Amino acid sequence: HSHNVGHAERDDTILEPYLTWQWYLKGEPLAKKCLDAADKGDLSFVNDRDERVYRHWLENIQDWCISRQLWWGHRIPAWFKDVPGKSEPEIFVGDKAPQGEGWVQDEDILDTWFSSALWPFVTQGWPHGGERLQAFYPGHVVMSGRDILFFWLVRMMMMGLELTGKVPFKTIYTHGLILDEHGQKMSKSKGNVINPDEIIKEYGADTLRVYEMFMGPLEADKPWNPRAVAGVARFLRKTYRLLTLEIAKHQEAKLKMAENRQELVQKLHWTIQKLSSDLPELKYNTAIAALMELSNVFEKMTTEKAYLFDKTEILDYIKLLAPLAPFMAEELYEQSQTLGLSKQTSVHLESWPKFDPNLLLEANTNLVIQVNGKVREQLSWPTEALADKEAILDHVKGLSSMQKWLLGKTIQKEIYVVGKVLNLVVV
Repeated sequence: HSHNVGHAERDDTILEPYLTWQWYLKGEPLAKKCLDAADKGDLSFVNDRDERVYRHWLENIQDWCISRQLWWGHRIPAWFKDVPGKSEPEIFVGDKAPQGEGWVQDEDILDTWFSSALWPFVTQGWPHGGERLQAFYPGHVVMSGRDILFFWLVRMMMMGLELTGKVPFKTIYTHGLILDEHGQKMSKSKGNVINPDEIIKEYGADTLRVYEMFMGPLEADKPWNPRAVAGVARFLRKTYRLLTLEIAKHQEAKLKMAENRQELVQKLHWTIQKLSSDLPELKYNTAIAALMELSNVFEKMTTEKAYLFDKTEILDYIKLLAPLAPFMAEELYEQSQTLGLSKQTSVHLESWPKFDPNLLLEANTNLVIQVNGKVREQLSWPTEALADKEAILDHVKGLSSMQKWLLGKTIQKEIYVVGKVLNLVVV
């Protein structure tokens, strides 16, 4: 009778089941340490979902098969030796080969996730110790795609607690997946993946980095958008051009400080406050939106006849860019050496800028609300929340004064110019 016969994906040969001996790691003792760490507060989670998944896996743990029949990887540290008159060989497990003749090392390698689980402390000098291990272990926060929370993050917890007695990191934050342009999960077999080397070659590493952080809330799945990548590249080029020009202006003795620059200085200090709040909370998209607002005001006010920032303000601006666009910030920092302020060898060694509360923007900003291009309402909205389009839209929809324009209508499109106007196209 007919039946299904499995075939290999790569060469289409028939797959035949073959029972072999495998190495297993007992899961329960490792799982208990991981659960205890979470119970005691040594480990925290940004997303409640992550904690539920973490606990579900560990409370239902199974022994872990750690041997793989592949060529590349850490070889299983086990040796076999035939014993005359016995069906089972003698087995030795250790970090070095046993003494004597006749020993043959197991040809299997360790599971990739086993080796990857050692990363947090091996890269810092474990097991030899040293200053790097003391300085950088444990880490503060680990971020990965939510699909490998158990495969990697939990395994790092297991290894860290077992081998160092400490959690490898204090906070877990998983992010969503970057999907293809059609909203499908990227897969090499489907051929719908993005080659980051090509993006870097065309736009630079900073563009790729900033785009991925600007795509939206980290925990959400997001489709790849080539036009948005190009938009981020334009924003970075504009910021680089404006700051380079501003640094050069300070070398011209005939130029003076612009008189009417209050709006720009206020925006700079508001941006420092915004990033100081958003970056520790991992709100990268709103932090980048704030930098975009600053660059727009900068571009609008720039002039060849005067400079807009003093030397300290230029340096503060560059510091704001450093966590998000490190390569561009480093190059601008080198240019800023001509200002005579930079004392570090790298911008990443500089102290974080501080905002002056007296120079912040007003707490609220007036937004113009339009329906089909006609002004229907004025809305006072917190300046620091201007990037939150969805919250503004929800509020506008609920206003009683807007019902005569929206009730029974369908909103086909929302056009939002940050901090300026929200136009609703309805039918």
